[in-house]
Amino acid sequence: MAQGHVGPLSRTRISKPIAVASLRILGMNQPANIDSAAAAEEIRRHVISLFDAYLAGDLYTLKHGRIPEWKGFQIKSTRLIRGVDEYMSELERVMGGLKVEKYEFLDFEVDVEGDVALVYYLARDYLEADDTGSGGPVPPTVLIRSIDVYRRIDGNWIQAGSNICAIADPYGVTT
Repeated sequence: MAQGHVGPLSRTRISKPIAVASLRILGMNQPANIDSAAAAEEIRRHVISLFDAYLAGDLYTLKHGRIPEWKGFQIKSTRLIRGVDEYMSELERVMGGLKVEKYEFLDFEVDVEGDVALVYYLARDYLEADDTGSGGPVPPTVLIRSIDVYRRIDGNWIQAGSNICAIADPYGVTT
């Protein structure tokens, strides 16, 4: 076995066209009455509301902005998170000791296919250290890279899953 090869899926890449085609195969075709641009704008507003909830420490909005069966990865996850309650527990661990002062989106795109949408974004979070002290120096900024899955349920778009990670800000922006 080659060095670094973990298993049969370790070299598998899923491109955007394949992901969209997969959604179509699953029978999630574009309904005739959906306005993709309006759906993308509604989803963008929802993502912004979740970022604003992080800033405000609004756990209610963070929890109820996701379906109960939410699945995905949070920052620094070492395993698949299953369910919104598990997500909230993981969120408290990740955010412990850090406070986001403000954010900005550097790139944002939404692909809508029927009742499912893929959301791609890159954001910059501006951080400050918490008074409780989380240990170690805190960088002034961090980049948040994510692909979110949204579902339209009862006419409303809600987050169903996410693969989110924090990466070092190569520009070292200071607050």
